[in-house]
Amino acid sequence: MFIFLWFFIQEGIVQQAKYMWNDVRDHGRDQHLPANQHRIVACKPITAVTYLLLILRWTMGLLLAWWLSPLCFALLIIVTILQIIYERWGKPYARRFPLLPLLIVGLGAGCKLGGGLLAAGWPVTSASFWLLIIGMLGIGIGYGATLWRVEAEYLHARQLDWHRGQSAFFWENGRFWLRAGTLISLLAGIVLVCLGWKGGGTAVAAMLFIGATLILYRLHAHTDYQQFNWLYARQNWPQYQKIIHDQLPVKSTLACWLVLLQLTLNLNSAQFQSHVQRFATQKMSIGSSD
Repeated sequence: MFIFLWFFIQEGIVQQAKYMWNDVRDHGRDQHLPANQHRIVACKPITAVTYLLLILRWTMGLLLAWWLSPLCFALLIIVTILQIIYERWGKPYARRFPLLPLLIVGLGAGCKLGGGLLAAGWPVTSASFWLLIIGMLGIGIGYGATLWRVEAEYLHARQLDWHRGQSAFFWENGRFWLRAGTLISLLAGIVLVCLGWKGGGTAVAAMLFIGATLILYRLHAHTDYQQFNWLYARQNWPQYQKIIHDQLPVKSTLACWLVLLQLTLNLNSAQFQSHVQRFATQKMSIGSSD
């Protein structure tokens, strides 16, 4: 329950508010980017309702996160700060510091997974907690490098302008950073296995990070536009983009939350019951104080 509530808060409310803010700030630029020009906000005029929905989503997400857990609220604040840094500094300075937006994307992915672990009562002091976050950071880095490399190749092949500051960098170095992200996630999984993670966690960690590595390696084979033949991407960028920009995050996110559910079930029964009782006691004390 706690895991799926965090998933709803983060992905269904706060992340959508971030996308709306992104579309409002970059409304003109998004008309020229194949990955963004079909978004709902990007292809319609900006109105007062757009701003109202943005504020309501962010406020609702933060309030629900506080109700869930102060730690989850703090982590959501960190995610929000990362989003603000990405919009205010990551994009404007991407040409000069092209790795800044990639690092922010990776850190954001790790923080989101960390929130799910906290919602499941995972101990922050455990090595597995931090290794999982590091592994998810690698997945975020690999995904960001893939998307920006493919987009840069697509625009360059059509002699169109690069509207992202980091496009030139990832056109030349995207494959390297995809490999780097893949290696980070794979090493995190290997270390977890070597530590002998208990409660079925070894198998779960291996499935998560080896699966992520295979996904990233599959994309790696198609990050050179001149060699595109997957889903006829040369002729149909929107279809290819939909796979790597829409379906992959959805499927990988769903897989991660299913893994977290499995982790929750594998927790020691007494430990999990203690987490539930602590949560219930906290809510009862808040209610009695009111």
